[in-house]
Amino acid sequence: SGSIARVTISGLIRGNQERVEALERLGNSQVRAVIVHIDSPGGTTAGSEAVYEEVLAMSAKKPVVAVMDTVAASGGYWIALSAQKIFAQPQTITGSIGVVSGKFVLKGLYDKIGVTKEIVTTSEYAGMYSDYKPFSEGEKQKVLADMERIYTEFLKKVAANRKMTVAEVDKIARGRVWSGRSALKLHLIDSLGGLSDALEEARKLARIPQS
Repeated sequence: SGSIARVTISGLIRGNQERVEALERLGNSQVRAVIVHIDSPGGTTAGSEAVYEEVLAMSAKKPVVAVMDTVAASGGYWIALSAQKIFAQPQTITGSIGVVSGKFVLKGLYDKIGVTKEIVTTSEYAGMYSDYKPFSEGEKQKVLADMERIYTEFLKKVAANRKMTVAEVDKIARGRVWSGRSALKLHLIDSLGGLSDALEEARKLARIPQS
């Protein structure tokens, strides 16, 4: 006997301590296998990495199968990499292995409504994401360097989990998106299928007999 749990990760992924703690409890529970149902265009790097690490820890204890719904891009795909098997629908928006950064500058709006801000910082780049001023040249270089570092980390993570070289991943990355069908050909996923297929795979991996 045994049970299979399903956890859904949808919408924009941000640093959510409650979600991470829920995953930790699930990893320590008596369920035999877990299906991670992903329908997300991504989110923050920190939030995606926190969820990835918790699912990865869970997959060291029991089978974890990811199934991607309408979209599993950027941070959504980042999280899927922590599973032992990845399923996607033929038209699932998959991949988007890349990094986007920037900010809105609202000083003109604040001026119109008579609001002023005073920015007090304790280090050179502490206020660089303030919406009250554009990036300085130094801040632009810092943002670009951070984006390059995160992108390299993303490439390495995909390469390690999908048994590819970083150069092979880079050729199909750079922010591009693929259908699930194309992602299968590019080795970004393991199989085409939905929740029922993921459930059957989780049952097999956990060696749970059919009822």
